Amino acid sequence: MLCYSDIFVNTCFILYFALSAAMCYFIRSMQTLALCNIVSSTWIKTHREIIKYTF
Repeated sequence: MLCYSDIFVNTCFILYFALSAAMCYFIRSMQTLALCNIVSSTWIKTHREIIKYTF
Protein backbone atom coordinates (compact mmCIF):
# COMPACT_ATOMS: atom_id res chain seq x y z
CA MET A 1 0.00 0.00 0.00
CA LEU A 2 2.90 2.33 0.69
CA CYS A 3 4.15 1.51 -2.80
CA TYR A 4 1.46 3.73 -4.33
CA SER A 5 2.92 6.81 -2.66
CA ASP A 6 5.72 8.60 -4.53
CA ILE A 7 7.75 8.86 -1.32
CA PHE A 8 7.96 5.07 -1.02
CA VAL A 9 8.46 4.11 -4.68
CA ASN A 10 12.25 3.81 -4.41
CA THR A 11 11.96 1.87 -1.16
CA CYS A 12 9.58 -0.57 -2.79
CA PHE A 13 11.90 -1.11 -5.75
CA ILE A 14 14.73 -1.82 -3.30
CA LEU A 15 12.53 -4.26 -1.37
CA TYR A 16 11.49 -6.04 -4.58
CA PHE A 17 15.13 -6.30 -5.65
CA ALA A 18 16.16 -7.65 -2.23
CA LEU A 19 13.34 -10.18 -2.30
CA SER A 20 14.23 -11.38 -5.79
CA ALA A 21 17.91 -11.61 -4.82
CA ALA A 22 17.00 -13.67 -1.74
CA MET A 23 14.82 -15.97 -3.85
CA CYS A 24 17.63 -16.28 -6.39
CA TYR A 25 20.09 -17.24 -3.63
CA PHE A 26 17.64 -19.79 -2.23
CA ILE A 27 17.06 -21.32 -5.67
CA ARG A 28 20.81 -21.41 -6.34
CA SER A 29 21.39 -23.21 -3.05
CA MET A 30 19.00 -25.89 -4.33
CA GLN A 31 21.29 -26.48 -7.36
CA THR A 32 18.89 -25.00 -9.93
CA LEU A 33 20.95 -22.14 -11.32
CA ALA A 34 19.15 -22.17 -14.68
CA LEU A 35 15.83 -21.45 -12.97
CA CYS A 36 17.52 -18.66 -11.03
CA ASN A 37 18.69 -17.09 -14.29
CA ILE A 38 15.19 -17.35 -15.80
CA VAL A 39 13.62 -15.72 -12.73
CA SER A 40 16.20 -12.94 -12.72
CA SER A 41 15.87 -12.15 -16.42
CA THR A 42 12.06 -12.21 -16.20
CA TRP A 43 12.14 -9.85 -13.20
CA ILE A 44 14.45 -7.42 -15.01
CA LYS A 45 12.32 -7.44 -18.18
CA THR A 46 9.14 -6.89 -16.17
CA HIS A 47 10.55 -3.91 -14.31
CA ARG A 48 12.01 -2.41 -17.48
CA GLU A 49 8.50 -2.50 -18.96
CA ILE A 50 7.04 -0.94 -15.80
CA ILE A 51 9.64 1.84 -15.82
CA LYS A 52 9.18 2.43 -19.57
CA TYR A 53 5.42 2.85 -19.30
CA THR A 54 5.47 4.69 -15.97
CA PHE A 55 8.00 7.36 -16.91
